[in-house]
Amino acid sequence: MTLGSGIKFNSDTADANMLDDYEEGTWTPVLKFGGASVSTTYSLQSGVYTKIGRLVHCSLRLTLTSKGSSTGSAQITGLPFGCANISANYGGGQWAFSQNWAIAATDGATSLNTVDANTSLMQLRVTSGTGYVALDDEDFGNTTDIIMTVTYQST
Repeated sequence: MTLGSGIKFNSDTADANMLDDYEEGTWTPVLKFGGASVSTTYSLQSGVYTKIGRLVHCSLRLTLTSKGSSTGSAQITGLPFGCANISANYGGGQWAFSQNWAIAATDGATSLNTVDANTSLMQLRVTSGTGYVALDDEDFGNTTDIIMTVTYQST
């Protein structure tokens, strides 16, 4: 409802509750293995985000031309905001599309990618016969192509 003094919701003025923390932008996702990305190269490396209040929604695409020589667990780093630590309420992401990687046929049906509390990085995981397993450098090829989204609460 619009009044002479501005917008009001019921009896509450909107001044203190306006969407003054709305932001859109770009970010650069980085694929790391064991926390490093030695000699990793991309033909495409892009990310966009929308932040409304503390809620952050990010999309990314990474197309490798070389996965490099780093080893260890796979992570996407460089998220535009740190993740809040709210009673283990971590953010989650889903693969929208991926190809040219070496995950076993029984794996990869579902992803559980978590943005760790107090960080700006996402751990990459997939389903396995016994639950979720972390992806590592051996699960990626030199031409892996990933499109994914993630939503989380910022600090």
